[in-house]
Amino acid sequence: MDPFNAALKITAIGMAGIFAFMFIFYISIRLIDKFFPGDEPANKQA
Repeated sequence: MDPFNAALKITAIGMAGIFAFMFIFYISIRLIDKFFPGDEPANKQA
C-alpha cells in the first residue's frame, strides 16, 4: 500500500470516528433534554 492510500484510509477512519462521536453526543443531549426538561422555555421573553 502506497503512502497516499494509507493516508486516505487513516483520514477516513478518523473522520468516521469524529462523526460517530458527534452523533452519539447529539443523541445523548436530546435524551437528557427529553428526560430532564427545564421549568420554562429558553426563548420565553419577560
